[in-house]
Amino acid sequence: MEETKKTCKNCGTKIERINFTAIMTEQWVWNGETWECCAHNSLIRDSQHNVYCTECDAIIGIGRDFGF
Repeated sequence: MEETKKTCKNCGTKIERINFTAIMTEQWVWNGETWECCAHNSLIRDSQHNVYCTECDAIIGIGRDFGF
């Protein structure tokens, strides 16, 4: 059974990516040629934070709506 994608009510874009803002910490490691991110952790796991459309930046729900 295929999951139905949400659509942004502001711009009509089918939601395939979202922006969910949280305070993050990342660990970057020099691999001998360049820096690469090897770990990241969210310091805020608040499911009430807003989720934004990547096309128009409209609020399309909260973290809980997307399983956060």
